[in-house]
Amino acid sequence: MNRLWQNKHPEAPRNFHVKEFTATSITFAWEPVELARYYVFKVNGVISNVSTNEITVNNLTPKTKYTASVFAFSGFLNGEKSEVTQKTRMKMPTVGEYRYGETYILLDTDDDPNVMRAPISDVDGNYIATGSVTNGKGKIYVLGNAKIIAGHDYLVTVTDETDPNNKVASMPARITAKIASLSVHDVTVSDKVVSGVTDPNGQVRISQNGTAKTVVTADATTGAFTFTLSSCVVGDVILVETKVGSIYPSSKTVTVRDTSGSITVNNYTLNTSYVTGTYTGDVVNIALEVNSVLATKIKVLSETTYQYYSKGVITSEMDSAYIIAYDSANKQLDKKKITINKA
Repeated sequence: MNRLWQNKHPEAPRNFHVKEFTATSITFAWEPVELARYYVFKVNGVISNVSTNEITVNNLTPKTKYTASVFAFSGFLNGEKSEVTQKTRMKMPTVGEYRYGETYILLDTDDDPNVMRAPISDVDGNYIATGSVTNGKGKIYVLGNAKIIAGHDYLVTVTDETDPNNKVASMPARITAKIASLSVHDVTVSDKVVSGVTDPNGQVRISQNGTAKTVVTADATTGAFTFTLSSCVVGDVILVETKVGSIYPSSKTVTVRDTSGSITVNNYTLNTSYVTGTYTGDVVNIALEVNSVLATKIKVLSETTYQYYSKGVITSEMDSAYIIAYDSANKQLDKKKITINKA
């Protein structure tokens, strides 16, 4: 019996197939073979002895055909060989940022005449649409497609159609139907400025009390935008909407308010250079008043502090001195007396 077993060739591995593959790897699998002590696997000129009925080959070249073979070895005799051929996938396309509401999803891929189509699906693999690819540049028309939902993720591939009977999809690129970002600053009755930040080079529509006023294009680098109302009163409702194509996917509402702000004043010592202090709110300018004489208004020093040159202006402990705070329209917001100390 032992001699009969030693003289028997193992069968060829059945169901030798590709279990999965990427742009740089292929996993091969087959059914176990009776009498097999191990398997001899060969691909791309490299031979490996394999103890299981599955092997993954890595570091392969994208979009390349590989023919693999495998046979069982009983310890005495080789079995019949099985073969399978598989082409690796293309690398994933490079997909530009897509903002919900735009007409096309744009992509770059290999400049190959056999790459002509770019399908998009949801993350569960459900087909949505197919775009075209020409000279490595692709676009997928998605405007008005009900299956494209703001904030959801999608998978974009391109198809290698070198063999019409065996079309191979690339690795998928995952994208998000991004909702246009938007932040809006307070609007005050004094400055009348509607400002904020959206996507770079994005557009916003600005309305006042339900009436559209303008569409503004944001800065191409920072996304900052600004618009000055011709007039406004406290309580006016300002609606700012992002505009992408023909839709308005996000919005913010602000109510015009009056300006407010306050200051603190540090004790001042005679013959020192500056009166200093802090401020809050809408303070933009400050001025020094000494004995009812108002000096020039100047800008605050930083986001929370100010200083005003006072040496030679405040000359006595008996001086009546104040710091006065103003908003951007030079409306007075606060006035604080300065405590003067001897040098």
